Amino acid sequence: MIVPVKKARIFVLEERKDELVRALQKASLLMIVPNSSLSVDVTSDTALLQRINKAINDLSHYGKKKSLFKHHEVTYENFMLEDERQLRLLEDVETKIENLNSLLSHIKKTEESFQRYAPFREIDINVSDLKKSSFSRYHVGHVQEDSLDNLKAFFAEKEIPYQTFSSPIYGTALFFASFYEEDEQLLGEVNKRSFSEVDLPDVNLTMSDYVSNLENDLSARKKQVGDLEIGLKDLAKSKSLLELMYDRIQAKIDRKTVAFAKTEKSFYLDGWVRADQVDELSKTVKAVTTDFDIELSDPTDGDLPPTAIKNNKFVTQFETITNMYSVPHHKELDPNPAVAIWYWIIFGIMMGDIGYGLAMLTIFGLAIWLIKPKGTLKQLVSVFFYSGITSIVAGILFGSFFGAPFDLGALIGSLFAQQWTTIILNPVNDPLIMLGFSLVFGVLHIINGLGFKFALLIRRKDYVGAIADALSWILILVGLVLFAAQLVIWTSASLLSYIGLGFAGVGALLLLFLAGRKSKNIFGKVLGGLGALYKSTSYVSDILSYSRILALSLSSAVIASTMNLLAGMIQGSVIGFILSLLVYLVGHVFNFVMSMLSAYVHDGRLQYIEFFGKFYEGGGYLFEPFSIRLKQISEISDLREERR
Repeated sequence: MIVPVKKARIFVLEERKDELVRALQKASLLMIVPNSSLSVDVTSDTALLQRINKAINDLSHYGKKKSLFKHHEVTYENFMLEDERQLRLLEDVETKIENLNSLLSHIKKTEESFQRYAPFREIDINVSDLKKSSFSRYHVGHVQEDSLDNLKAFFAEKEIPYQTFSSPIYGTALFFASFYEEDEQLLGEVNKRSFSEVDLPDVNLTMSDYVSNLENDLSARKKQVGDLEIGLKDLAKSKSLLELMYDRIQAKIDRKTVAFAKTEKSFYLDGWVRADQVDELSKTVKAVTTDFDIELSDPTDGDLPPTAIKNNKFVTQFETITNMYSVPHHKELDPNPAVAIWYWIIFGIMMGDIGYGLAMLTIFGLAIWLIKPKGTLKQLVSVFFYSGITSIVAGILFGSFFGAPFDLGALIGSLFAQQWTTIILNPVNDPLIMLGFSLVFGVLHIINGLGFKFALLIRRKDYVGAIADALSWILILVGLVLFAAQLVIWTSASLLSYIGLGFAGVGALLLLFLAGRKSKNIFGKVLGGLGALYKSTSYVSDILSYSRILALSLSSAVIASTMNLLAGMIQGSVIGFILSLLVYLVGHVFNFVMSMLSAYVHDGRLQYIEFFGKFYEGGGYLFEPFSIRLKQISEISDLREERR
């Protein structure tokens, strides 16, 4: 249900501001209204948060892979504790990562130099002597293999001394010399033959010694990298300290951004509080200081208060389905209790298989128990878990276990020598009956939506509108259902058809006389009534939309039975039996996933278009009280106990 909210203004003395904000964050009762005219500088804290996040990401490469089943839980006292080990760990990680990156950058450059100069290590002449020669010029570089023969012929023709070396990366390494006065012209000819020169290093060493020094440097640096990585792996064992620090700093930033306005003698902040939690809010503030005041008031017509929703554990999980469409407006009825029941049942009928239902209970039950998801993800996982129950029930009524015929009633009856059955209908064998069932189900769903509209208009004291726009259609739809039931099911109960026609007739008359009530002349009223009757065609379309219940239950059953048939066809040998297991596995996993996805989408469509289309306005925003936001750790244990 939607719980009323009240505007709250809390006054305190300046010295109690920080303590009050901390208490409000812990209590999670007040949705604070931001004061756009006031701002607080949190640059340093935000920079620290970014440093922590980077350190956590860096350590994730060196520690164990994050487990899906990890549940990091702390007490509130430990959460708020500013532990010096956290800052030391952060600085240590940053130092090691900085040194590691510097080493890796140096190693990359050194490896490039080594690959460039290693082919010339056989040149047993001091590099400085090569560069200082007055009468000749020495060149080293690489030449492509397809140009090598041509270049050798050129050198032989010009009697140029040269030497080649093996170079697997850049091509053949080449060392040649030329006289000073001929060098420029000669180098131009050599370059035409795909020669790529390498600049000699500025060292007073032979190339052999220089390359050896590069090798030794690489070896030493790589050892340092190994030592740093070992150190980071050791630090990664304490990553939970940084995760705790991250969420604590985030909570600190959130507290700092709460801006108080000022009066002559005190400070105050504004917010929204649930009407049923006003006393708890007063107790929370009173625990901080006795020098306070709380002004409470109801929302005015100009306000747009948040929508506070309070439901039981089951319905709460289905709130995510409604919120994906739109959050309820604070002045309308909460559709979640109805959505929960309808979505839950329709999802189960669309899946309609005992085996798939058991799979849903197992998979999503384990996910809730082991992974412990939070927020919207937890709600969605819970929706699938609960829908496993209705899938099993529908599977029992349809007689399907992973697509195979299965009569639970007959199995139980055999134990007591009784001929029992739990199969009501089979969508594959009785598609017309299943279609009729789906359409009747749709009519009931739409009637429920019209009932919401009727109640909403009554609440707004629009009694004529409630009769004209809701009750009239309810009577028409109920009447048509009774008339159809007499024709199809109870053919001998002729009275039922008269009752149905009576209901439909009364509803049509109400529409005819009241639908055009807003028009000022008689012609407008008549046309309005006739137009409303013509609108019945859209209701036919809406009801036919529920044929998708038949379509999805039928497709799931047919694909499952087809996979069973294919697997059975290849079970004539040992190899065939093994292959059949693969067909069973792949086929049913595919069908299970696709059936779940289809049920999720089409069940949602029936809620959003056919059900919500009759009454729902939406356009609200959720009541989200100021609280501790957790990203890295899972839960604060004692706060969980306090809020139960």
